[in-house]
Amino acid sequence: MIPHAYGITLSADELGADIQLGQNVTIGTNGRDMAEGDNTTNHKPRIGNLVRFHAGCIISGRIRIGNNVIVAANAIVDKDVPDNSIVYGVNKIKPLQDYHMQYLKNQLWHCKNIYRLIPGLVYINRKMYIDKNYAEWRNGVFRS
Repeated sequence: MIPHAYGITLSADELGADIQLGQNVTIGTNGRDMAEGDNTTNHKPRIGNLVRFHAGCIISGRIRIGNNVIVAANAIVDKDVPDNSIVYGVNKIKPLQDYHMQYLKNQLWHCKNIYRLIPGLVYINRKMYIDKNYAEWRNGVFRS
């Protein structure tokens, strides 16, 4: 979901399902892991499922952003972020609290009911496909 599609740079090796990008988000390489003339993978971020990128954040380099992650506005991230975390400032990471998880569950509701996104659609190895395990998990969230 890109509700305010202004000033966004998106260059990632992997994109999970149910991601939301705010305005002026930058996701891409830091150039350190690129060979000369390299336009392949393995030097850009890998993003998990159900990640919310707030306005102005920067995600840079060969890093992994886990599943169920919130990246705060104007955060700068150039190191791995584990599942179920919030990241803010410069690489400051804390576990999600219950109200954060409710926020992400509300995001899933919007994905399913308002935006009508394809559940489990991911981008990996330059291809798009359905991650059936994630789609099943996502559907289970709404049954509880």
